[in-house]
Amino acid sequence: MKKVLRIIIVLVVVLALAALVVKRKKVAMAAKPYGMRPVAVHVADVTQESLESAHSYLGVVEAWQVARVSSRTSAKVDAVPRDEGDTVLAGELLLQLDDGDIQAQIKAAESTIQGLETNRDFWAAEDRRDSKLAEDGVISSVEAETTHNRLADATSKLEAAQSTLESLNTQRLYTRLTSPFDGLVTSRDVDPGDLASPGRALMVVEDHSALKIAFNAPQEDMDFLKVGLPVRAELGGQPVDLAITHIYPSLDRGRMVRVEVKAPGGAGFQTGAFIPLKVVWMQHENAVTVPRESLMQRAPGDWVVFTVEDDQLALRPVKKIMESEGRTEVQGLEPGEKVVTSTFLGWAGLADGLQVEVVK
Repeated sequence: MKKVLRIIIVLVVVLALAALVVKRKKVAMAAKPYGMRPVAVHVADVTQESLESAHSYLGVVEAWQVARVSSRTSAKVDAVPRDEGDTVLAGELLLQLDDGDIQAQIKAAESTIQGLETNRDFWAAEDRRDSKLAEDGVISSVEAETTHNRLADATSKLEAAQSTLESLNTQRLYTRLTSPFDGLVTSRDVDPGDLASPGRALMVVEDHSALKIAFNAPQEDMDFLKVGLPVRAELGGQPVDLAITHIYPSLDRGRMVRVEVKAPGGAGFQTGAFIPLKVVWMQHENAVTVPRESLMQRAPGDWVVFTVEDDQLALRPVKKIMESEGRTEVQGLEPGEKVVTSTFLGWAGLADGLQVEVVK
């Protein structure tokens, strides 16, 4: 009896398994083949916006003018009335050098000139008298010519002394070192008692009425860089609109060109500070743009995108204009259309007319 019961149980289990297998086969046969299912894709809208092509550089802030004040003569420094951080006016005294020896020479030269002027005036009167006497036949023309030569010699000596005095006065001016323009003293490298010598920078004055931000650009950028191009600087996290004002005419040894951007004084820029700059090479308003990853290149200069309409792909040729920050300006599309940006099966599985399913 038990043996029959076990046989019945086994038969029931076998029949149940057979029925399950048949059911699974029917479900599998009813399902659509995998290749017939829509391909899942991600899409993005074609937009119309302002697009610009720009390049970033790192600039350094410099003074508009810089004067490295030095002496033209060797002399002891008597006084330094100005210090670092002081504002000065054009012509204002920065350094006073010892001028005692020059003043003594000036006094001696002035005394010599007084004597030479007296001697010149005497021979001038004699020359007039002898010229008249020679005309009247009282004295010979040789005697009159001798007197005239003595006047010329006295005049020559006087002129030489006057030239020496003028040179001494000029040297005395060199003992007063003044500011060449309104500015700020940014460096003082001298104290009273020091010896000033030609070529040694004693003080630096900078003109901060305006500033310039300078940067170096590689040779390949010269085709794009032009005077007047807009430049965006960043100061305290805020953009500042500037423009290129000067491009040097030659490259340095590193094949770099120096470019300068004028910045207003008092805007918060500090000389010596590094400033991020963005030079806008090209700007298009109302540009039709797509994400950069939506474009495919079939050959050099041959670009296409896949658009989606009614869950079906369409292969569209486009003309690439320019790129900027992940967006590409194109011709051949209209704002509001949708383009494929990615697909789970790869771009090789896409084709014109393929049924797709847009997923987010």
